[in-house]
Amino acid sequence: MKKTGALLFALILLLTITANAYFSVYAYVSGDYEYTVSSGNATITAYNGSEANLSVPSVLNGYTVTAIDEQVFSGKTALESITVPSTVTQLGSRCFYNCIKLRSVNLPSGITEIPDKCFAYCSALESITLAWNITKIHREAFNGCSSLQSFPLQSTLTYIGDGAFMGCTALEIDLITLPSSVTYIGSQAFRNCYNVSGNVSIGANVSVGSLAFDACGVSAINFDSNHAKYSSLNGVVFNKDKTVLIRYPAGNPATSYTIPSTVTSLDSYAFHRAQYLETVNIPASVTDIGTYAFTACQRLDNVILPDTVTAIEAYTFNSCPMLHYITLPYTLTSIGTHAFGYSDLYEINLPSSLESIGKYAFYRNAHLAEVNIPNSVTQMENFVFDGCKALQNVTLPANLTALPWGTFNNCEALEEITVPEGYTEIEGSAFNGCTSLTTVNLPSTLTAIGRNAFNGTALADVYYNGSYVDWNNVSVNASGNQPLINANMHFLVEHIHEYAIAGCQNGTVYFACSCGDSYIVQFSEYINADEETLDINGDGIVNIRDYSLIAQQTGE
Repeated sequence: MKKTGALLFALILLLTITANAYFSVYAYVSGDYEYTVSSGNATITAYNGSEANLSVPSVLNGYTVTAIDEQVFSGKTALESITVPSTVTQLGSRCFYNCIKLRSVNLPSGITEIPDKCFAYCSALESITLAWNITKIHREAFNGCSSLQSFPLQSTLTYIGDGAFMGCTALEIDLITLPSSVTYIGSQAFRNCYNVSGNVSIGANVSVGSLAFDACGVSAINFDSNHAKYSSLNGVVFNKDKTVLIRYPAGNPATSYTIPSTVTSLDSYAFHRAQYLETVNIPASVTDIGTYAFTACQRLDNVILPDTVTAIEAYTFNSCPMLHYITLPYTLTSIGTHAFGYSDLYEINLPSSLESIGKYAFYRNAHLAEVNIPNSVTQMENFVFDGCKALQNVTLPANLTALPWGTFNNCEALEEITVPEGYTEIEGSAFNGCTSLTTVNLPSTLTAIGRNAFNGTALADVYYNGSYVDWNNVSVNASGNQPLINANMHFLVEHIHEYAIAGCQNGTVYFACSCGDSYIVQFSEYINADEETLDINGDGIVNIRDYSLIAQQTGE
């Protein structure tokens, strides 16, 4: 009996504790706020108001507000300024996420950490007031705060998370003031912070993520010589043995740079957005150049690649508007996607070693006038020369079987093109928008022409390397190809029209030809004509002699 009573008491006690735990997190409402209570303190869990200028209350129904939960103010598009009371010591992740009109924030001294994405994409946020005791700025806390102008890097700071200030394009911080207390700088922490500047000194025990300083305005990055992963030489970052160049600071004021002969590889984004770089000397020791290595180098104007390089990777020289000339190695086998897109090459000499060209490789190179694609090229992706408005002279390789989608889309200066024998297809939009294209030479091997292939062209003459009968077997998508359909056709093998009288009915003679309905155009004035009209020689009889005279008159 005693055991039964003890068990019953324990069950009642457990239920009481469970009930208290349940009711301690029950959501209450006070005005525009929803909150829970724990240990006598309130945590705000939701805000249902629409105030532009808001002061968060420090007390709700007698409970002290000590925390603001996740996403409480997320997406509040009316919010322009907010003051958090001194009682609050904790903010939840995404607390003010995407408050697009939020301009100013006042945080109390009790806040020591800025959580994940707390102010991410608050694009109007200009200033934040906080006490000098922040220890951690977590992942993407201010990502996309493009109007944020300043942020104090305090001596208490130890942690700057991945993407913490990424895309803060107006942020002005001299990173020479980076406190020695910092032990972690995350990947992309200051990426695309164009106005962040200074010479950065990084201690031996600081962990630094990839692209931490990518495309920001720092002029030098100096790692302690005892750092386990990175080394520096004149402010440029390398791996420990200096075989990989990892980061050339975008704000380095030098106009030219010679890569050390120890280097065998340029890391992805190695010179990304180098603001002042005009020339770079690449030694023969370099065999690999990573993706985006020289993307958006606004002043880069001449590059010579050593013969040790066999591939130009995706986006390597993309958006280099002053890049007019580049010397390609005779060993080059591939050019990657968008490799020279949005650059401004005046000429390009493709080597006979080249095998593949990626999509949009030369996209919108506005002054590129001539290109000779060697026969070694066996793979070419879509839109390679799209938007090359000055392109006039093109030699296509003999070893492709199809001209890919949009290859010469909007090449407005192109007047004539020869598609070599062996090609079986011209894919859609291949010559779309080539407003000057008047003449095209097509191979006898052609079997299909895709939609819009010749849309917007001025085609007048099409020279086909086959016969009329062969051309009738080519599948031409009528959508967007009226210029081709309406052009004058010229056949290498001219069809000899073998007309015969197919019949006579009610005084009407019908002709037929082995080429189908072409005779309807050629002999339009004689088709379904009466016998008097068809009696050309006037002998009162319609026969082969009259047909012969008709053929002579029409040039057949």
